[in-house]
Amino acid sequence: MANWLEIVQGILSLMPLIEMVISLIERLFGSMGGSDKKVMAVDAVKSMLPSIVPGKTIPNEVLGLAVDAAVWAKNIGGEFKHADPLTLDMEIVQMFGA
Repeated sequence: MANWLEIVQGILSLMPLIEMVISLIERLFGSMGGSDKKVMAVDAVKSMLPSIVPGKTIPNEVLGLAVDAAVWAKNIGGEFKHADPLTLDMEIVQMFGA
């Protein structure tokens, strides 16, 4: 298992890929539920990892949090439209513990 610093560095280096994947999934499957799209995004990124970083693994939970953070940023930036603003506020509280 990788140490936490390797995982953080790995996620940061993968954020452009994660953002590209979630944008593509949103364009193709925008009417699907957010949890289904999240599973698709994590699976897509996970399937690309062996060719990007051979021999390294990133836990699904960590990839899920990275996907959540990227979607949150796109929601806040106006690129994505969140279905329910009250839910978005609750997600921010859950993500950052505010």
